[in-house]
Amino acid sequence: MKGLLLELSSVLHGLVAGGLSQCYADNLSFSPVLYTGPSQVQFTSCASQADGPRVFPINATTFDWWYFDAVSDDGTQALTVIFFTSSYIGFSFDLLNAVDPLNVYVFANTGSGPGISFPIAATSVTVATNGNGATGDWKGSGISFQGAPDLSTYTVTFQKTALNLGIEGTFKLKTRGPGHYVCGPLEGGQPEEVLPHIGWVNVMPAADAQVDIKILGKSLKFSGNGYHDKRLTNAVAIQNWGDVPFTSALHSWYWGHGTFGDYNIVFFDMLDPSNKEKVGGYVLKDGKVVGSTCTSGLQVRPVGTTYPPTLLTANPTQLTINMTLNDGSILDAIVTERATQIDIGLYTRWIGSIEGTVNGVTAQGSALWEQFKVQA
Repeated sequence: MKGLLLELSSVLHGLVAGGLSQCYADNLSFSPVLYTGPSQVQFTSCASQADGPRVFPINATTFDWWYFDAVSDDGTQALTVIFFTSSYIGFSFDLLNAVDPLNVYVFANTGSGPGISFPIAATSVTVATNGNGATGDWKGSGISFQGAPDLSTYTVTFQKTALNLGIEGTFKLKTRGPGHYVCGPLEGGQPEEVLPHIGWVNVMPAADAQVDIKILGKSLKFSGNGYHDKRLTNAVAIQNWGDVPFTSALHSWYWGHGTFGDYNIVFFDMLDPSNKEKVGGYVLKDGKVVGSTCTSGLQVRPVGTTYPPTLLTANPTQLTINMTLNDGSILDAIVTERATQIDIGLYTRWIGSIEGTVNGVTAQGSALWEQFKVQA
């Protein structure tokens, strides 16, 4: 406890010295023992450290995670890896009920059979920031990530350990364009709340992905479309973090990303506890930002079921996405499920195809998207 207090004191000193906001030290260590006092939660960006921790230390009602995914070009294979520092109360999924606060959750679709998912516990965590990038080691799990200071590349590495007998190999990402906060570029002083008490930063909105792993004895090897954010999920991988239990902070949430032709899109459409709608869209074309909104000009809706979703409504097999780009052009897209990655009732994640049209030109590609539905 004395060591933790000394470390927290050093971090708090850094917050004051940082000036812009709660800017953490370049290196932080996390214990699997939840802190009993209040946590410091950052909701305004620093001049760097875009992919750094936002919550320190972790207590019973906070969460922080690093989210990575890749989908094959044909939308049939996928890998999602989420590095958690979160309590069960802070991020209350049934699937995490009995899992250590420090864990890595792995989800995979191999192209045949049901999706694979399992957690791997860590004994401790260290996260180091360099520039805007971060390197994280979930010790004991054999799983780590290494990010370039300029966010140009990330590598997730899996090594077998006593705690991890199910997965080994590498997952590599090479960025296709600049990242962003909710309403602005990766620079200091940007607000980070996507909803009250929920933060998000999308450091790698689109990437060339290379997956080469063995998971539970099966080979998963593909190239495709990658993504990385720091989310609350409190999310959805988009990156997310928060200072209240996640399910109390929203009523519903659609989030996803897709690639079609020369375009990459990231989208979210959610309702807060008062049923106020919050939207966000970000579009790259050939690596350049051609669409960005955090207030209006985007709508995501389910096909074949009611909106907004509730715990009693059926899950959709498609979503429509309509967004006004920066030059006034309209982007219309539809994502269609090919496989479910996880479904636990209040939360579902799918992979599949996307068909998008801009200025009369239509193209196809692959996508990954998710739904939260919290209301009864």
